[in-house]
Amino acid sequence: MPRRRKRAKKSKSQPAPNPPHPDSTPAQGTQHDLHLGLEKFRQDNVLCDVTLKVEGKSFPAHKNVLAVFSPYFKSMFQSQFKEATSDEVSLPTINEATLQQMLKFAYLGQKPDITFDNVSDLVAAAHLMDIKPFLTEICTFLTNELDTENCLQIYRYSVPT
Repeated sequence: MPRRRKRAKKSKSQPAPNPPHPDSTPAQGTQHDLHLGLEKFRQDNVLCDVTLKVEGKSFPAHKNVLAVFSPYFKSMFQSQFKEATSDEVSLPTINEATLQQMLKFAYLGQKPDITFDNVSDLVAAAHLMDIKPFLTEICTFLTNELDTENCLQIYRYSVPT
């Protein structure tokens, strides 16, 4: 008697999705290009609508980038405070090096260069501006550096003053 072939069972799973249309996928490097373009605009003061003042120096920026980056800036620019309509914002508690690192983080996604010499300033600024991803980078640094000789020093960073 001839053998019958077994029929393949019909799959009850969903059909395979259609591949995306070539025009619907973002071009390679688009996100990177966007970051670089925004940073170039900031450096060249193109379409900047706010200047951050720190230690007598001026840093042009875009309110929308700062607001996405920091709830502090978002609240500031959407409030009834003068900064909402002003083209200058003074940041007297932040030093120049800290602001430069924060702007590179906001515009380029560049991880901060954290050392024991600057970690206190970075923690204070990140807390002030409520920048959780920046704080996460700092916590990672502190966790990696923790040892018996510096544990009390690191503990001081975690306790509000």
